[in-house]
This record gives sequence, structure tokens and C-alpha cells, in this order.
Amino acid sequence: MYEYRFSPLAQRRLDQIAKRNPHLATTLIRKIEWLAQNADTIAHQRLTGSDYFSLHSAAYRIAYKLYHAEQQILIIDLGQHDAAYSRVNRPK
Repeated sequence: MYEYRFSPLAQRRLDQIAKRNPHLATTLIRKIEWLAQNADTIAHQRLTGSDYFSLHSAAYRIAYKLYHAEQQILIIDLGQHDAAYSRVNRPK
């Protein structure tokens, strides 16, 4: 099983979601835990034009970076589909 951690941005987003909708936050965490348990066996969907991958949970997108050698997942951002996608794909 991979370990996962949240970027400061992703943690803020999750905290905001948890305040508004605790059930949704729990659902997102369960999806992330599923990802951590299955990271070696699933096909990861790369975000177009990005080094990040995407995991969908209903109308939400979880953007993450995968570190196979360290068996770690960094959750970069999460949020409603289009908003999360545009934040992750902004020019740096």
C-alpha cells in the first residue's frame, strides 16, 4: 500500500469541503485510500498537459502526483471537476 499526503492547498480544500459537507469529505478520503491500496494495479489517468494524475469521485476531481519508488502519493488539489482542473493546469 502506498502512503498518501496532502499538499497545503489540498488540505485547505478538504477542510473547506468537510465544513460544508462532512459526508462528501469522507467519500473523498475513502476514494484516496482506495487509490493508495490499488496504486500498483490500476491504470492512472494523466491530466492533459500536466505531470499530475486524476482520480474522479462523482463530480469531484482529485489531482495527485505519484512516486512509485517511494510508494507515495501526493494529493495536489481536489474540488469540483472544472475548478480543480483549471487550478492544476494554470501556467506556473
